[in-house]
Order: sequence, then C-alpha cells, then structure tokens
Amino acid sequence: MTTIELLQRSIEYIEKNLKGEISLSELAEFEGFSTYHFSHIFCDFVGMPVTAFITKRRLQHIIYDVQNGSKLIDTVLLYGFDTHAGFFKAFKREFGCSPTKFLKINTAKKPKAVNLLRESRVKLTQTQIRQLLSNWDIETKADICNTFTAGGAMKSNNSWVIGDKYIFKTGRNIAGLKTHIDISRALQKSGMVAACPVKTKNGEDFLVENGRFYVLTNQIIGELLNPEQRYTGDRIATGKKYGEAIGNLHRILKSQDSNLDVNDSNLFDTVINWALPETKRNMEQWGCPLPDEFYSDYTENFSKLYDKLPKHIIHRDANPSNIMFNNGEVSGFIDFDISE
Repeated sequence: MTTIELLQRSIEYIEKNLKGEISLSELAEFEGFSTYHFSHIFCDFVGMPVTAFITKRRLQHIIYDVQNGSKLIDTVLLYGFDTHAGFFKAFKREFGCSPTKFLKINTAKKPKAVNLLRESRVKLTQTQIRQLLSNWDIETKADICNTFTAGGAMKSNNSWVIGDKYIFKTGRNIAGLKTHIDISRALQKSGMVAACPVKTKNGEDFLVENGRFYVLTNQIIGELLNPEQRYTGDRIATGKKYGEAIGNLHRILKSQDSNLDVNDSNLFDTVINWALPETKRNMEQWGCPLPDEFYSDYTENFSKLYDKLPKHIIHRDANPSNIMFNNGEVSGFIDFDISE
C-alpha cells in the first residue's frame, strides 16, 4: 500500500472509533510507522496533527447530533470527552462561541467523510512538480511543501512552497492569473511587496500545458492568521492593522487604475447580499457582535451613496485568507485573480 492509502485507512479507522479510545501510538504501530514519523506524515497530508483532527471530527459530529435532537451532555460523553467543561473549551477554541450560540446562527452540516485518495487525484506528485520546475532556472532539488489556508487548517491542492523563496501554483483561470500578474507588478512598482512571477527559461510569465497554467512566484514571507488569532486577544489592534493595510492597498490600486484592465461588476449586490450577512454571522459567532443598527444604517446609507461613489480597482477578496502577517504586521496580499 502507498503512504496515502495507509493514511486513508487510518482516517477511516478514526471515523469508525470516534466514540471510543483512539491511541496515536496504536495507529502508528498498526500502519508500521514510529509515532514521530506517523505524526509527521499525517500532518503533512491532512493539514493538522492527529489529535487535532480527532478532536475536530468529534466536535463536528457532536454539534450535528445535538442539532438533530441528541442531548448535549450525553453526546459529549458518548464521543469521548471526560467532562462538559473540557468539551466546551475545545468547542470554543474551534468555533469561537458556545454550542448553543453556534446553533442559533449556523446550521450544522453532516460531517463529510475525508477521502485522501480522491483528493490526491487532483494533486501533482513531487516528481511531476520537479519536472515542471525544470522550465525555470532555479534549484529543482529544493524542498517541496504543501501550502495551507486559514492558518494551517486546510490544505491547498493547487499550490506548493518551493524551498524558502517561491510558490508554485496551477489552475485553469488563465485570465484571472493575468490579472493577478498585472496587479502584482503594479504594486511592486509602487513599493509594496507582491507575489510577482518568475520568468521561465523562455522568458514567459507562466507555462501552459493541457489547458492548465503553471506559475512560479516569489514567496511573501509570513502566515495567515486563523480565526482564534483574529478574534481573540487584542482584536481591535489586529482589525486596525487589517484596515490600514487594505486602505493602503487600494490607495495604490487607485493610482494604477488607468494602467490595469479588470472586470466591472455590481459591488452593491455583493456587499448587501453576501458580505454584510457573512460579517454579521462571523462577528456573532466569535463573540464580538455589532448592533443591528450598524447593518441597517450601512445598508440604507450605502444604497444612497453607491451610485455617487468613485470607482476604481479593488482586490475583491481582501479577507484574512489572502492577507499575510509577519512579526505582528501585515506583510503582503495574495491572490488578485478576481480583482474588479
């Protein structure tokens, strides 16, 4: 069996035994690895440590079962938590609020089975990546690592870290890639750190094979802040840093407006029908709700002002999953593919 097949077998074992004892050492021994090696490869493929994965799956099943009529305390004990207090602490760390509050503002979805074998079919092997990297004048023996979103909670299937300098990415939205490249270069000329493409040996910005693009960009140093980092601690200071960085970004984009060509769209519909409801849900879930008057006033005044506001290019997706932090400060923005 391949490594990924062994890990899939472990995941299926975990899923079947969420209501019982699951020993990391027994899992490792069953698959023929040392505990250290098993922990390392599990985290590499799944995106989180074994114990964190088990806890997250238990929490997902508990909240779904409770939503569908099970008693909370009985379900908590059934899934292996020794105390309600221990469960509550783990749940709040994962979701930012109590189970009761979570169910008031969310609908718990039935946990989907994790299938590494299915996901692996859309990923390139390291051998394939190294072969593609031979089109660039770089050290092709550099380490290849997976990339993660949301502070390491979810693996990206279309990008990889190459050594300590580059990001390698693939996709099919070539028009979006060209937009990203144009904006990144404009930002770089204005003095902002940006993920610009590294030229291929043939002097091209990216490679195209079988309808897919492959692009190598310089790496922006830093990490994405996860929800706990954003919404706990000094969240006002963190929010201010996000806001100032986004403002500075769009000041530069405005200055480059005449040099860039992007899609036009109805931003009003996006803000009213998606951004505001999503903001309200997240703020309530993580214990920092805004008064209802904020949303009603925003909607009313934005409706009046929208047609009068000046238009210029925006990132379009300047959310925390696309904003890098390094040493407590914003270090750069990524993914300008859908800028408008």
